[in-house]
Amino acid sequence: MTAPNVSINRNTQYLGNGNTDGVKMFQNPRSKPTQGIVQGAALASITSYNANVGTLSATAANVCGGQDVTAVGLAANDFVVGVTKPTAQAGIGVAYSAVVTADTANINLCNPTAGSVTATGDETYSITALRGMPTITANCGTVSEMLPKTTREDIFTFTPSGAAATASISAGTVESITMSAAGTGYYAPPTVVITPASTSSGSGATAVAVVAAGTVVSVKVTNGGSGYTVAPTISFIGGNYVTPGMIAAVTKPTHQANLAICGVRVAGNNQIGVTYTVTGAANITPTANESYTFLAFNDIPAVSPVIQITANIANCVAAAANTSNSTAVTAVGIAATDMVLNINAALQTPLVFGGAVAAANTVTFHYGGGVPGGTPANGVYTFPVLKPGLGAPVKVHSVKLTPASVAAITTAEQVFTLPSNITLQANSTVLVNKPSHTPYIGVLGARANSTSTLAITFMNVSSAAIVPPAEEYIIANFPSYPPSLSANQLAGYCSQIVAPTMNDSVNQGNEVQQSLVEAGIVYGS
Repeated sequence: MTAPNVSINRNTQYLGNGNTDGVKMFQNPRSKPTQGIVQGAALASITSYNANVGTLSATAANVCGGQDVTAVGLAANDFVVGVTKPTAQAGIGVAYSAVVTADTANINLCNPTAGSVTATGDETYSITALRGMPTITANCGTVSEMLPKTTREDIFTFTPSGAAATASISAGTVESITMSAAGTGYYAPPTVVITPASTSSGSGATAVAVVAAGTVVSVKVTNGGSGYTVAPTISFIGGNYVTPGMIAAVTKPTHQANLAICGVRVAGNNQIGVTYTVTGAANITPTANESYTFLAFNDIPAVSPVIQITANIANCVAAAANTSNSTAVTAVGIAATDMVLNINAALQTPLVFGGAVAAANTVTFHYGGGVPGGTPANGVYTFPVLKPGLGAPVKVHSVKLTPASVAAITTAEQVFTLPSNITLQANSTVLVNKPSHTPYIGVLGARANSTSTLAITFMNVSSAAIVPPAEEYIIANFPSYPPSLSANQLAGYCSQIVAPTMNDSVNQGNEVQQSLVEAGIVYGS
């Protein structure tokens, strides 16, 4: 494929510590970030939806086909990072899926077998989406044809380029640097290189770049230097954002029958590999010049101990005149010590609303009023819930897994026991990146079937059994607390706010790191 054209919606940055080595305090400081420090101004959210898939159509033999599922609250521009099928079924799995329109997700079910498979009906799938997070957009360019019953990995490379600037001097020092071109693809501040016109026309000037929305918006002179008789040349090096150790996800803008994405990984600095599979009997060429959307991130830190539960409640019991009544909303993961802050609902005279955590996993929706009493209207109600000590909404782990053999022309779920330092939330969404491309092998979904075990559905489209290699997989867990579905709870989701902000902290950290490198105290780029 040709080199993709790249743009981004917003920029995210990371600054992390490496291992101590004498006075060398950092070893490649950005290679394994441990704390997200993010750039921008807006808040974002991570939302998990419970969606009953109803009666699904059969997925024919050798077919990857999308099926639309209602997920009330899903926005058209949400980025779906994971769809969790709650039970395993041999011969079928969930490939990368996407939003179709508001309130509707398209779940891409893949069946590589020689017989039709119908996914279990009336199951509650978990759909986890990110809203307002920094994304990378890349044009896939010209894509070559794929043979039947194969997999292939294409590498998308995001190369920062195009930033240009000029320097102004005064009294022998670099007084200012003005941008003449902002460039594209700068996911972290690049190193500003100040090159004198000659060896005798000045030295010592330093500066740091400020980036936003993938561009270099300005340069701050940190040391004007001395002896400049001619304005030096300004250039930029680096600006990488995607690094090994991050978890990655992708959205293809259109669905193509019998073609699916069955793997994503960070293949190198500013490189993401996408694995396609063709399950059918005919050659398929992925659509050329489509703009794919990517996310890549490490742990996402919590910024608030409050989550918001939204439930579409129906069939409430009436509150008689001058009395109150209540309806229970089940949300697995709510602790007895959590606190309902208030109930957001449309005005309904004469009812007054309130709420409380009645017990673990149960929020009680209270209502009542004066004469003549009444029944809450069917509709959407929101419950902001305070969860003291609420942890990070996304935890990313690297864990060595040793898969067993995957039989020919099928899918099969394998369960792995995790190290004691990794705890998942049972039944929550788990995103899995296989760290290398194994021909004919793909990953069609994962789930946390307990707090200590991870289930991964592998697909093998070849005519022979294959044992995937033992490798360090990257996994991300998205703890969530969406309301369970029932006759009284028709739909529901749970949101947690995160913050792609703190621009000043990023720039300050970058400046400190550069200064330490120049002083010979630390090394790395």
